[in-house]
Amino acid sequence: MLKTIKKQLEVLRLQQDLIEKNFDQTQTDRLFGFYVKVMTQMVDVERCSIFVYDPEKKQAWLKAALDLEEKAIVVPTDETVVGRVIRSGEAVIESGLEHREGVHKEIAERTGFVSRDVLCIPIKSLDDKEVTGAIQLINKKDGAFTEEDKKLAEDVAYFLQLNVESIFLNQSALSLSERVLNFAGKVLMFGVGIAGALLILLVLYLVVLTAAPHLLS
Repeated sequence: MLKTIKKQLEVLRLQQDLIEKNFDQTQTDRLFGFYVKVMTQMVDVERCSIFVYDPEKKQAWLKAALDLEEKAIVVPTDETVVGRVIRSGEAVIESGLEHREGVHKEIAERTGFVSRDVLCIPIKSLDDKEVTGAIQLINKKDGAFTEEDKKLAEDVAYFLQLNVESIFLNQSALSLSERVLNFAGKVLMFGVGIAGALLILLVLYLVVLTAAPHLLS
């Protein structure tokens, strides 16, 4: 268990070091809000949403949209367009969603927003090895989505790579810390002793300190 955590910690630390050299966390919300607003106007859609992928829970959560709060929408990575894009790493254009059953219908009932057609683009990690999130454009006002719309969304996804990966990595660090904490609880439960549990908790502190230091501030 500890060896696995150590390896994961080393990977997270290297990735986080790269991110922190190029990224100011305090500008995140403003930047996402800017891109959401620009994409809504340029592609002429009713809604633009940016999602971040949580691999631990196998779901994607809303980071930014003009009329919704962060995490107001959380969707599973199966049976959703966002999930399919994250799993495949490929863009998707679909229409006629208002006539299909699915999670989008549940969201429509809850928010009052009906999805008819969608363009969804993956946001990939800096090394291009995994998908960290997605940009979703919904309901183009005049006509169907075009290749030009797709190219524009792909360009925005490229510029958001650094920002989304920072959130993705911090999320991974937090999930890892929770696993260590659970393991420490099991150590105590099975009578390994307080000293052993304290050692695990020390590892937990180092995980958070090195991989996601802002969680301690």
